[in-house]
Amino acid sequence: MNKHGSCWIFMILVKSVLVQSCPSASPYFFRRPGDQVEIKLTTTINTNKVKTYQIWNGNTRYVSVPFYNGFIYDETEVNCPMTNCELSGNVSNGIFIITLLDLQATTAGTFQLKEINDNVIASCSTLFIIGPPNTPTISSNKDPFVGETVTVTCKSTSTTTPSNHGLRMLYNWTISGQINPVEPRYTYSASRNQIDISNVRKTDNVMVMKCSATEDVNDGYTSETSSFTLNVVYGPDVTMINATSPFIVTEGFTTSDVACTSDCWPECTNKWYNDTSNVIITNKGRLSLGRPNRSQAGNYTCVAENTIAQNNKHTSATLEIVVHYPPDVHVDSENATSDDKVIFLKCIAKGVPNHYTYNNWEQRWIGSNLVRNWPSKGLSVLNLKDLTYEHSGVYTCSASNGVPGSPNAITDMQASAYIFIKENANDMSDYTVRIKNDFKQTMLLIDVKPEGPPTIPTQFALNNVDQNAIEASWLAEFNGGFRQTFVIQISIDEIHWSNASIRTEDTDRSNDIYRLTISNLDHSTTYFLRLYAFNELGLSGFTSVLQATTSDTQDHASKGALIGGIVGGCTSMIIAVLVASLLLWRRRRAIPKEVENPMCVEAESTITQTPSFAHATSRGETRTERTTIDDLYAVVDKNAKTSGIYTNCSGEPNDKRQGSTKLINHAGLVYADVVFDKPALEQEQFTIHGLEDRTEYAQVDLAI
Repeated sequence: MNKHGSCWIFMILVKSVLVQSCPSASPYFFRRPGDQVEIKLTTTINTNKVKTYQIWNGNTRYVSVPFYNGFIYDETEVNCPMTNCELSGNVSNGIFIITLLDLQATTAGTFQLKEINDNVIASCSTLFIIGPPNTPTISSNKDPFVGETVTVTCKSTSTTTPSNHGLRMLYNWTISGQINPVEPRYTYSASRNQIDISNVRKTDNVMVMKCSATEDVNDGYTSETSSFTLNVVYGPDVTMINATSPFIVTEGFTTSDVACTSDCWPECTNKWYNDTSNVIITNKGRLSLGRPNRSQAGNYTCVAENTIAQNNKHTSATLEIVVHYPPDVHVDSENATSDDKVIFLKCIAKGVPNHYTYNNWEQRWIGSNLVRNWPSKGLSVLNLKDLTYEHSGVYTCSASNGVPGSPNAITDMQASAYIFIKENANDMSDYTVRIKNDFKQTMLLIDVKPEGPPTIPTQFALNNVDQNAIEASWLAEFNGGFRQTFVIQISIDEIHWSNASIRTEDTDRSNDIYRLTISNLDHSTTYFLRLYAFNELGLSGFTSVLQATTSDTQDHASKGALIGGIVGGCTSMIIAVLVASLLLWRRRRAIPKEVENPMCVEAESTITQTPSFAHATSRGETRTERTTIDDLYAVVDKNAKTSGIYTNCSGEPNDKRQGSTKLINHAGLVYADVVFDKPALEQEQFTIHGLEDRTEYAQVDLAI
């Protein structure tokens, strides 16, 4: 109904599809939630018939005003029925202004003034509701190693609606309390979302970093991260504890451990290598030497390695270990005759350090006390002139480099050599001796021979062979002037020989027949046997090798030797020994060593020798054989160059026994002549110096 009281009927036709969209230059507004905004939309009112103009935001209608021929036909429609919305402006002239109060995120969007009848969008304006950026996150492209460059990135997303706002996110860094610090190592991207840190330092792992994100709009929100620190990988920097190179230790004495540590992140492994063998000694950083020996001297390297595989970083430090040990001493000498003008005895010492102090040379006749001190103090060479038989004897030198030996801490190390000065060989010959009395005259032929090693035994034969034993016999020949000892050796391959039986001659005369049975043999086995003799001046040669095969049953025995020999005989020649001068042997008393358990025990890592020849051929060889003479045995040190220990331990409590022994080599040099006279269950030990490498030794003249 109009103002004239007439009624009009209007029909509004609405097309379902709009024919155009918002103009590209439509205005827009940015507001925070709770703010207000005034949105102005304008159009030219179409005066042709019925037209309706409406304001929409998405699917929400804010205003609807009907026109007829350019006039508002219903004034009651001129309003904004939405909550917190007011309509103002000159609507009749096409100026629509809506004021929105207490904005919420749901209000955001594009407001469109639509001409409904013609499906035309006449005007647009977009409202953006600003939201705080999501909390930023910080990440780095890697865990940097010291010296490398790392890129640290800050990232956040917008919550401003609608999302097509086109705002940029701007970032700021707070590093150790400073905002965007200027530092030559720092390079920022345009929006500062990234920072490159070059030449990373070890201390950067305690540097606190924060990042904030803000949209580039007035009154925009700022969001900040929590603290971030770099995981800087560093090390290893190797440090030695309790040691500096060279690290000097003393052989046989307890040494503190050497520690290898490394300053490292996240973790390092420390390994010790022996530079000589390139073998890992320990996978831990502590190198334990315990009681070091000379073989442990050399360079050792501690390699520290970072456990992060991609870095493959490692460093090392080398420690030189010097092992001090007292000198090994031996005397370089040779036998001579009285025709020789001069001989030299050399006291040769080898130890670490290699500077030595030498004491006087001592000469002893075998079985006697000290004969004389040769005034060569401080000299390693003794010069003997105008030689006579009296120059024979045991010569002892001692040397020291100031290093104590373990366990007795003795610094003076001794070595001895037996020197035998032979008389003129022209005196050795056949002599005819006439013996007569009033009744008869007898002529005797005497063969005068020099003292020396025994002659090879003769008539060596195998007489009886059964399942587990072989009986041997032989004829003793000239003993060289000293009681001789016979040794039967046995083998199954003629390469490796061992002592099967030992016997000392009953008297000091030749032409005696001896018999021995070798027991505990395997049945049905072929054995090779040979025989030799020795005395305190040396060894004879070997007899021919005989062969015998033990039977397979006890009843099946082979009686008689496979190779026979002469079992008797006589001679018209009397063999005598011309002794040019009496050489007295003094028995040296050993110094007892106290032990917690007074039992017969062998030294650790030693070679135990029988009173026959045992081989000391190379370092590290271990061979054990025992004498059968009442627990008297010899112990020669493992390296076969330093010393030997002789131990006597036998009998019941309170039972006193005596024993003696000599140690000689093939050249007849006597290394020791020792007598035991101690209560039972006590040990006497003494040291024999100057043992040679690759030299056979024999222990002779054993008696208990």
